[in-house]
Amino acid sequence: MALAQLLAPALANKLFAIDLQQRAVQATKKRLAAFLTPQDAEAVAVLHQCHSYFPAHLHPSTVKLIVYNLGYLPGGDKQVTTQADTTLTSLHAAVPLITPGGAISIVCYPGHSAGKQELLALTAWMEQLDNNVWSYCHHQWPSRPYSPQWLFLQRYTVGR
Repeated sequence: MALAQLLAPALANKLFAIDLQQRAVQATKKRLAAFLTPQDAEAVAVLHQCHSYFPAHLHPSTVKLIVYNLGYLPGGDKQVTTQADTTLTSLHAAVPLITPGGAISIVCYPGHSAGKQELLALTAWMEQLDNNVWSYCHHQWPSRPYSPQWLFLQRYTVGR
């Protein structure tokens, strides 16, 4: 919601929300309608699909920020979670989209087994990125290994 409010009123074709669960899509549309003008709420593309696919009209080096909030839908079926393989597929598609100076933000939830596996896969993947193009950091509570963890990747504006 905060991103939509920051971008309004220039939202058209600039903000996409993607979720596999119809319940999350409906809740997002409802919140957008409550917090934005009708015109701005309609300008946000809320897509009911897997996060491993991005809209086809997005071109390389044109996206400033991609935000992932992984895990499961609060209040939903906790057996339906994001998975490491689809998240990695999504990240492989996301990397070329990011413009120099742009970023990818990922919140992981290692408090359940799928979330822990996903976090391990993502941190291993981050370590393989070209450090002449990308910087990354991993924020976590040292004394709370099962609390949400934040991975942040930023594409350098010029090569190092």
